[in-house]
Amino acid sequence: MTAAELLLEDFDVEISNTRRTLERVPNDKPDWAPHDKSMKLGKLAMHCATMPLFGYYILEDEGMDMANSKRPHASLVFESRDLCLERLDKSAAKCRSALSAASDEQLAALWPLLLWRTYDLQRLALQNLPPDVLQSLDPPHGAVGSLSPAQRAPRPRALRAIGGRAVGSEVSRRA
Repeated sequence: MTAAELLLEDFDVEISNTRRTLERVPNDKPDWAPHDKSMKLGKLAMHCATMPLFGYYILEDEGMDMANSKRPHASLVFESRDLCLERLDKSAAKCRSALSAASDEQLAALWPLLLWRTYDLQRLALQNLPPDVLQSLDPPHGAVGSLSPAQRAPRPRALRAIGGRAVGSEVSRRA
């Protein structure tokens, strides 16, 4: 079984669960939020509906600079539940198509993600490496923002959706 086939099994389950959740978003309460600091329900629903587009971009592009993205930003304006579900279906179909066509080599390839002129190195499963190896992966404290793009370590594509901080204080520094 290829990596893409394994990922597609999880993808299909997650999209199905997301669809069932979005089917329950009320049309008449897009501005509802449980707290003043919370995202409005309509905006959150559209965010969830368009999230698979990011997976598509990861599979189709050689990297991404969030400050200078070549890709258009999806609208998060909630107009109706039906439109929200339509966006989910379209974005999921694009991502699924790209994922099903991806080879193991493509999924294992390194993928740079630049975040507003700093680089956030993702470390999935690196917590199993010895601490001295993990420390060698980190630039000196405060140096992340000063690295040139060529010096920044790229992210593995298949590991893109996991949080950016590693376990252990010796490797969790950020500039």
